[in-house]
Amino acid sequence: PKLTTATREVKRNYKNFHVKADPESEETIPHKNIVKYLGVNIDENLKYTEHVKIQLSKAEKAFQTLKRLFHNKHLNKRTKVICYMLLVRPILTYGCVVWFNQSTHIMEKLRCFERKCLRACLSLYRTEESNYKHYVSNLKLYEAAKIPRIDIHIIKLIRDYWSNIKNTTNPIITESCQYEEN
Repeated sequence: PKLTTATREVKRNYKNFHVKADPESEETIPHKNIVKYLGVNIDENLKYTEHVKIQLSKAEKAFQTLKRLFHNKHLNKRTKVICYMLLVRPILTYGCVVWFNQSTHIMEKLRCFERKCLRACLSLYRTEESNYKHYVSNLKLYEAAKIPRIDIHIIKLIRDYWSNIKNTTNPIITESCQYEEN
């Protein structure tokens, strides 16, 4: 049950609840609100919002570190987009098979960051024709980059994962992953 529906006594003492690694030892496993497992940050409610925020900040740092590459005028624009797809996008999509069902607010943060990166790679900002008042549309941005949006890319990654997991020889995995194609 959720902690919000628990009694006052349970709420007061839930952090004092200890799990022992070995029943005979006095060593207990400490309580944490967020646990990192295989690089994925899992909170106590099994929501991955914090993981996505952490990955977004890592991607922003990576983009900032490589800003001389992405803002280089002498480098081919397609090369910069490929560098983005190889160096920054995997950071954003790490573990997406687990956390893909996020709120629209979180997904919009990812899309905004990706558009910022693509604008830097392609040098597509406000134009002189519009007196620097109107941005280049997002549709034109993705058409110029010739890549799918990040949320569509995440869906493709998830579909690839589930289609590949059917081909495993482990019967426990194949039985637990039964789904209909449509």
